[in-house]
Amino acid sequence: MPFIKSLFVAGCFILLTGCAAKDIREGIYQGMYEGARIENQKELSPGDRAGKPEMDYNQYKNERKERIEEKR
Repeated sequence: MPFIKSLFVAGCFILLTGCAAKDIREGIYQGMYEGARIENQKELSPGDRAGKPEMDYNQYKNERKERIEEKR
């Protein structure tokens, strides 16, 4: 009986991990985007940064999704 309980707990853990994987990947992608954006900002002078509107990750993701749909 303990084997069945252990198997059930392991199955639940795997199921929950799979459900959370999308959120984890999205967090990683957002971190990579923000890191690249900040790295690019470091190279600009304050005057150059003032004239450029910044796009956050959600705006970038929506724009990317629109471009992919346009190609179809």
